[in-house]
Amino acid sequence: MQRSFAAELLSPFVALDDLLAGDYSEEAQQNAAAHFRVSDWVVRRQLVNHRRLEHDELDEDFDVAA
Repeated sequence: MQRSFAAELLSPFVALDDLLAGDYSEEAQQNAAAHFRVSDWVVRRQLVNHRRLEHDELDEDFDVAA
């Protein structure tokens, strides 16, 4: 729960979703991460939390970091 709160604080989902405009590619996620000055993991976690990506789309590295 704390990670979700932190992710929302660092990259508000509405702003993130507007920035991505439906493009959830890895490159778009990296650009969004740079825009919000957060790690790719934060962006990907936000997309999973808000059901834009499936949980199984997280790389093993992201699961280990969680």
